Amino acid sequence: MTFQSKNSLIASVSDEGVVEGGVRGVTTILVTSMDETTIATVEVKTLINYLPEPYLGFGETYETVKSNAASGGEIVELDDGFAIQRRIDKSDVIYLYMFENNKLKMSAFAFGTLSNIASVIVDFLLERYIPVAQTGAYSAGLISPEMDKLILFSTSDDKSTIYVGYTKYDGDKESAVRSTKLFDEQIRKIDLNY
Repeated sequence: MTFQSKNSLIASVSDEGVVEGGVRGVTTILVTSMDETTIATVEVKTLINYLPEPYLGFGETYETVKSNAASGGEIVELDDGFAIQRRIDKSDVIYLYMFENNKLKMSAFAFGTLSNIASVIVDFLLERYIPVAQTGAYSAGLISPEMDKLILFSTSDDKSTIYVGYTKYDGDKESAVRSTKLFDEQIRKIDLNY
């Protein structure tokens, strides 16, 4: 009998058939015995579910993103996008949406390092994404299990703010590096006043 996971980042399976969850998602396990194959669906769920991720409609227009992301917060217009402040778990969280040629290029959220959210953010990200690089002393790059989103976890220069940025990933490593640099440049322009 053989066992195989369609996406081992979501769930892996041992030679003995023991399934182990990885990151959030749904995948299938193929079980083959002689000439028969059976398919089992596995869903890996998260424990930290009260922190909403930003809207991730990459490539959508400014107005579309604004109408989908704006519920429950006041919009602050920025040079190349907008921000929305929300109160989550007794913490101020800023959601940022950055555009290029009127199309969503990056989404992010940011919060103070002394907030309640700071104590769970690493677990929150590791339940959902796979670490792929340490990009600095206080920053890391992650990727979605579908390999279509790049996530950057970083802090402000003075370590008072934590940023989590998202952008589309198409497999082009040079594009990912450019997006990471652009995110870093854009995020440092924004004064969050914590």
